[in-house]
Parts: sequence; C-alpha cells; structure tokens
Amino acid sequence: MAKKYYKNYERENSATPREQFLKEFTDTLIKRMEEIQASGDKWKKGWMNVGMKSARSVDNHFYTGENRWYLNFVASMCYETNVWGTFNALTSLKGENDEKILINKGEHARTILKPYEVYYLKKDERENNPDKKSFISASEYEKLKEEEKELYKKTIGFQTIKVFNVDQTNLKDVNPSLYKKFDNTKELDVDLTNAYKFKPLDELMEKQTWLCPIKQKAQDRAFFRPSTPEIVVPTKEQFKSQPEFYSTLLHEMAHSTKIEVPRVCGGGFGSPDYAREELVAELTAAFTGTDLGITTIIEQDNSANYLSAWLQALKEDKTYLETILSDVNDASKIITEHLEPYMPKKEQEISAELRTTDVELAVARVFSAVSQINEVTESINPIVIEEKNKVELSNELSPNQVEIIKSYAEAMGGNFNPGTENEKPSISFDQGSAFSPKICASIIKGETKENILKMVQEQVKAHDTSVKQNIKPSQNKRVSKGHSI
Repeated sequence: MAKKYYKNYERENSATPREQFLKEFTDTLIKRMEEIQASGDKWKKGWMNVGMKSARSVDNHFYTGENRWYLNFVASMCYETNVWGTFNALTSLKGENDEKILINKGEHARTILKPYEVYYLKKDERENNPDKKSFISASEYEKLKEEEKELYKKTIGFQTIKVFNVDQTNLKDVNPSLYKKFDNTKELDVDLTNAYKFKPLDELMEKQTWLCPIKQKAQDRAFFRPSTPEIVVPTKEQFKSQPEFYSTLLHEMAHSTKIEVPRVCGGGFGSPDYAREELVAELTAAFTGTDLGITTIIEQDNSANYLSAWLQALKEDKTYLETILSDVNDASKIITEHLEPYMPKKEQEISAELRTTDVELAVARVFSAVSQINEVTESINPIVIEEKNKVELSNELSPNQVEIIKSYAEAMGGNFNPGTENEKPSISFDQGSAFSPKICASIIKGETKENILKMVQEQVKAHDTSVKQNIKPSQNKRVSKGHSI
C-alpha cells in the first residue's frame, strides 16, 4: 500500500507548474458545479460573489488573468476577503502588540502561476551544437553573440507560487485595524434608485458599438444568430430581475465574440462541442461580470442541460479547462475592450490610491523580512552591484544565506535568480514594481526605513507619471491595476 501511495505521490508531484494550477482550478470548478447540481432549483446564487473586490495581494497589487479568475472563484466560495499572500508575506506582518501572524492549523495554500521567459535550443541545432545548453534564462540569452542567439527560440515557462487568503491566518484577531484595511466591499457601478442599471452596457447598446447589432424584443428567447449576425434578447421588463438581463446579455455577447475570434462550435444541441461553447459563454459572463460588478445568474433550466456534460469532461480530460480558459480569455478581453470607452474613470483613481496609500505597508513588510537578512549583510554588502535591471549578489553565499535572500526577494515581489557557473545570484524586478534594484540594494546596505519609504513613493509616482504619458486615456483603468501576477 505504501509503495502504491508513493508512486501516486511521485506522479502527482511530477506535474508541470501549469498542470498543478489547472488541476486546482478544475477541482474548484467541479466543486461549484456539483453544489449547483445538488441544489437543483433551490440554487439562488451566481457563479461568484460580485460584492468582493478583485483578488489582490497584501501590498495591494491586483492579480491578473487566470490567477485573478481562480482566486476570485475560491474567495467567493470560501472566504470573507479576497486578499492573498505567500507564507513569508503574511507571516512577516505583525499584530498590534507585535504578535506573530500565523497560518491557521489545517489550512492549505492555493497555487498561482508566475510566467517567465526561457530560451530553448532549436531542435535542428542540437546535433551540431552538443556543447550548448538546451535551456537558458533570459539574462543568459542577452549575453550571447548575435549568431548564437539565432540558435535559440523564446518560450514562456511558469513558476508556481503558493498563496494563502488573509482569512486563513490569525490577522483578524491580533491586528483588526490592519485587517479592516483589507475591506472587501466593492463600490458597484450600478444605479439602484429605481431599477438596477449598468450604464456602460446600456450605452454600448444605445450606440450599437458591439461586434454586431443587439436587439431587445418582446419574446421569450435570448440568442446569438451567427448567420445575420445579431444578438436578440427579451426586453428588460421581461426579466425577473435586472441583473438577470445583464447576465443573459453578457452570455450572448460571449457567444458573439466568435465573429472576431473563431472557435470550434460544430455539432447540434446536446453535442459535446455545443456544451463546450455554452461553458465558454457561462464562464466568460461570470468572470467578466464579476470584474464589472454584475451578478451573473445561473439559469437552472439552461445550465441543468449541460452540468452533467461539463462535469464529465472536466473529470475525464485534464486539458479540458485549459482550452476553455484560452477561449474565455479571448472573449472576456473583447468584451472589456468594447466597454472601456464607457467605463467611469473613478475605478482607475481608486486603484491608484490603493497602491500609493499602502506603500508604507509594503515597506513595513519588507523591513520585517530584512530582520532575517542581518546575519548575511556583511558578507554581501561589499559586492552588491547595482545594475539597470537587477542587483547582483555574491556567488559565495551559503545555502542558508540563499534561502534568506530568496525570502527577502519574495517579500519585495522580486525575482530571485540563484545564478550559474557564469552568472552571479541576483534579484530583479518587473517593470512598474514599487521596488527597484536601487531600492533593494539600499535596504541591503542598511538605509533607514524613512528614506526607503520616500524612495518607494518617488518610484510609484514616477511610474504613474510615465504610464499617463505613454497610454491612451481609455487604457488608464486597466494599466493602473496591474503590476502583479
């Protein structure tokens, strides 16, 4: 029995980072579908809780893409907040009386992905270049001669990062004031005076700027007709609730994105392809609706026809969700881009305010991590080299020192590279990070917390100024949200 268990464990842990992520996401989606199926017509919830702000880290960096969708899904099912952090990020926080922040017993982390560039030796070049590495990092690639670069091709790799929700810790008990800063109530852009209204969608329909005409007709069906093409939905007054109208509209808009990005949709009603297309539309409406603050209603009569097929496909085909998410991402992006001209600017302002007002929290967290680094300061201080995009460290670091440096880099949101025979260990930062190589090196060298705080605030201000000068007005909201995974 033990031998069999070990083999299963070995097989599970040999999965790639993306396979690990997709398995967790699939399991979560299956759990939600089984809840819906078991409840029958008693299910009154949407796919997710739209009252929550979008998933973000403890230092207020918003997660993006599939990471955001997954964490939004989990938070709406399991937690009161949608704020996340790594083990080191959370445990480096402190209670009001300097108590330790602890992960609650029995809790387990969620997997998210961090992409990075990696270069591989082209297949037809391997035989003639046996001395060349099969895979090299982006920094190694940049050091190659131009003719050597031609031997390699870029691809994207993924690193898994384990995160916990703030509600999985004792933070609420030992530091309620800080927990309150993670207020999860979202200001929804709806008019509740007379009836629920979502103005951006109303304006898009009024001005008919979608991919195809959208028509409201007094009849009992909502559909996208590819042959015309056009979307037809019942009038608002025919729906039991106004959110149900917008939910249905988003669903049909998701179908109609096939005009711009074709999808395989062969087969008639009840076929696997038909059910797959319905799941793409359901999840597009759910994820996009959550971002917009629209409750996407699950239509029992409609979804019941597909739940069994979805569950079977998700359980039997481990690649099923990956292909679904690819189509959902395309469809969601098209909807978001078409709504952007009608979105209020206040969301961009709120996001910018969140980042700047919580800079001090981020710095405090980093300085807490620095308390662990004191023991290695002397050994690395003389050879910290500030470069344009990274901080090089000593290649004489011990394994213990490496672990401490990795924790420190992670606390700052940096990327730690352990180095190679020809490359020193280093810490680098994504463009737009609140930290930078200069700030990182200054902390290691012993700069005061007050001065570091000023440097970080200047860094954020400079970045925001640069963003405003280089993007179109309609892009402001999206850019200001995203400096994280």
